[in-house]
Amino acid sequence: MTVTIEQFQAGIIKYIDSYLGPKATGMQKFALYFLAPSIPNLVMTKVQELKNSGMLSDLFDESGNIKIDETYKRANEAIKKSGKVYIERLNYFADEQDLQTLYNLITSS
Repeated sequence: MTVTIEQFQAGIIKYIDSYLGPKATGMQKFALYFLAPSIPNLVMTKVQELKNSGMLSDLFDESGNIKIDETYKRANEAIKKSGKVYIERLNYFADEQDLQTLYNLITSS
């Protein structure tokens, strides 16, 4: 299955609104909602950087869409081996459950 960058962005925003935001408190909650409007641009920039680098070209189709199943599989294997991943800008440690939830939100949009 492939998804557009817009679907990917929408899934991340849904994840923040539905899962991260409600669990956050105080300054973390403020920072999360303050940064949320900038996330689509950040995602677009990062995806373009990855496309241009050629390092992950196997995760994109010929139209530039994201091969979400392969991306999820690879990310899931990596997180199982590395453990939680710290997302500095959000001050959050993501784990396998976060990855699964995000994948479900992206593929359902």
